[in-house]
Amino acid sequence: MKYFTAAISATLMLVSLSGCGKSGHDVAYYNQHPDERKQRYDECRNDAAEEETADCQNAIKSELDYRATGIPNKPEFSR
Repeated sequence: MKYFTAAISATLMLVSLSGCGKSGHDVAYYNQHPDERKQRYDECRNDAAEEETADCQNAIKSELDYRATGIPNKPEFSR
């Protein structure tokens, strides 16, 4: 019974850590979708816990790059 309880606890922990819910985007996606970037940036800046997620970090990086360069869609290095 002790092992069963441990297995159930471990399963619940993995499910809670799996990030079910929002899926994230990379920086390139936010570079190409300025409206979504700005919306996500604002959401992230208003929620300290959310700001630490990879998706928020990508949106923030994209927004700060845009503010620094003024280039909304930085070209990728693929030819």
